[in-house]
Amino acid sequence: MSLRCTPRVWKWSLLGSLCLIVASWANPEISIDLPDGTPMEFIWVEPGTFKMGMTSEQKKGIANHRGVDFASMMPAHRVTISTGFYLGKYEVTQAQWRAVMNRLPDPDVEQNPDLPVLVIDLNDLEQFLFRMSDAMDGGLVRLPTEAEWEYACRAGTSTVYSFGDDVSELGQYAWYNENSWYLIQDNMSSHRVGQKRPNPWGLYDVHGNVWEWVEDCWNKTHADAPTDGS
Repeated sequence: MSLRCTPRVWKWSLLGSLCLIVASWANPEISIDLPDGTPMEFIWVEPGTFKMGMTSEQKKGIANHRGVDFASMMPAHRVTISTGFYLGKYEVTQAQWRAVMNRLPDPDVEQNPDLPVLVIDLNDLEQFLFRMSDAMDGGLVRLPTEAEWEYACRAGTSTVYSFGDDVSELGQYAWYNENSWYLIQDNMSSHRVGQKRPNPWGLYDVHGNVWEWVEDCWNKTHADAPTDGS
């Protein structure tokens, strides 16, 4: 999921995977040590072309999902990602956020170093990205665009999910409304990153767990959307 272009303060915003732009590196997977030694892992995403969004036929296969905004995923269209990038292997954790910012955004949330960080406002996010980029010695750390994120999520597939079209397998790859403790118990929470299976490119939690910020502004549909991944 992606949360696109939030207001200045969005009290239940959640930070997903970060996009790292470093032109001189070419390793398929890298790990960066944050100021306190906490690692942050990134997966290299090769350039390529994919079909972004959802077709009417695919929509039928998941029409029973609650709260899905199908209109914002249609129409499906081809997008070319011309420049490769590194994307966070996991959603950004509380430990990683604390290592950069020396605090959590909200001390009242359930605290566990392996939980994804949440309750972030845009000012904190901008400061986090600035500090990350400043420490990269020439690298740029930013949010991925929605197209970059979906391209990495799909991982070369054209099915509804990165693992195929069979929704009965979703629980092996995602925390969602059928297996999430916080929904069953009616309590706001999340799950430790990396507990489910990764997608074909080795990225975890691309389905479910928490909503993830991307760089773009939100649009009601994909009509007239850019085709260059911007």
